[in-house]
Amino acid sequence: MAGDPQMRAYCERMQREGLLEVQQLNARNGGVPADAYRVASGRCITDWPDDFSMQAYCLRQQLEGYAAVSRGPSSPLVNVTAQEAAVIGLVKLFVYRSWVTSQRWGLIRSG
Repeated sequence: MAGDPQMRAYCERMQREGLLEVQQLNARNGGVPADAYRVASGRCITDWPDDFSMQAYCLRQQLEGYAAVSRGPSSPLVNVTAQEAAVIGLVKLFVYRSWVTSQRWGLIRSG
């Protein structure tokens, strides 16, 4: 079956764009620590082995989640003392390490 040539061209373009985006993210670890990126990337590749467009989408979602957790309370309406900032830093580190461990053991599915 030949299918719709326009749809085929669209799908091929989406895959090329997805591959390019994944390659660009790989080149800089998505702007996150290498071990976090390796876990996120591995999960996205496992979940979408033959679909670069979905791998790119999955990675974007993972990186956005990582950034949100890393930011913590950033509102100008929140006054955080040095002691509270230290506690927040420890909680972020704990959450990050728990996330990495859970990803490695396959306890959390992305997507």
